[in-house]
Amino acid sequence: MKNTYFNIKNYSKEISTQWDRFVLQNTNDAWLWHLSASLDCKSFWTNYYNKSFYIIDNSNKDKISAVIPLFYVKRKKLLFDYSSLESLGGPALLKNLSKQKVKKINQIINCKISNLMSNLNLNKFEVSYSPLSKYQINEKRVIANPLLNYINKDLSTSSWILNLKENTYEKSFENFDPSAKTIIKRSEKNLKFYKIDNFSQIFYKKYLELHNETTKRNNIKTINSNYFKYIFFKFPKSNKRVYFTTHKNEILNFLIFGIFNGSASYWTNVCSQKGLDLGSNFFCFNEAIKDLKKSKINFLETGEAFIRTNDKKKIGLNNFKKSFGCDLYPYFKGERIKNNYKELLFQFFYNIKSDVFKN
Repeated sequence: MKNTYFNIKNYSKEISTQWDRFVLQNTNDAWLWHLSASLDCKSFWTNYYNKSFYIIDNSNKDKISAVIPLFYVKRKKLLFDYSSLESLGGPALLKNLSKQKVKKINQIINCKISNLMSNLNLNKFEVSYSPLSKYQINEKRVIANPLLNYINKDLSTSSWILNLKENTYEKSFENFDPSAKTIIKRSEKNLKFYKIDNFSQIFYKKYLELHNETTKRNNIKTINSNYFKYIFFKFPKSNKRVYFTTHKNEILNFLIFGIFNGSASYWTNVCSQKGLDLGSNFFCFNEAIKDLKKSKINFLETGEAFIRTNDKKKIGLNNFKKSFGCDLYPYFKGERIKNNYKELLFQFFYNIKSDVFKN
């Protein structure tokens, strides 16, 4: 789509340096998931196709005015195609734009998304906005969902975040759930904690082994091993922290955190059954908090809150996330649905498909 002032360009590796400079310096909306490394990394997910794009301003020396991380998620059919567009992070706009330019850019973004949905025959666009973005994390007042310009269904919820800036570690530990404190104090006697500085094939292969064990135990699909290979060996060291714990020299679990702009997010984790029995996840998380605090990390997001659910696994995960003295912060999410009737049918048959595979 062409405009008097703005042009749309598709993301490519050739533009990654310019793209990342914008994400790091010129916008308050972005977080780690906007970086080119995150886009390249996620491209290894099965049936995920990178459709990210950016907008340049012809009136301002063709400088980038917005970037949009976007993936076409192709899902298998039962009776319907459940494929969709997905944006983790949502549009990130140049800071200090005039209201007129913001309005025009939003129109261009919406038009591009609508065209993609039509060309790919999709009914849904899903988008979220990181609570750790500069615009949100330091804001003291209540703000409106920044995604409202792009959605017709607001699905906002909450995320658990630990403020490491305002509290000492000791003060944070006082706010841990009693059960978490008990597990940590017990596990401190038997477990050892490590941070990986030199990434090797040994750690990578052990991570994959524990990933396969974790997914099998939880009856979920494994993720393409190249995704983790990229995280271990190509993802920028400054944007990740990888920790693990051992018992008598046996690795029990790994915890990976994403790092960006003075904040950290719980990214992914794997653990053996022995590790679960010995409380290695709680112990590792606690030690990681100490290390992140020393590294001048201000906020740690442990993940989306699952408050209104009857799913036992989600309840357990939610209890784990909040047990480290976290507070609830707004987590803005939403969808754009073209046809509500079709979406109801999609969900009906998708639930049937899910139940079949569970059994």
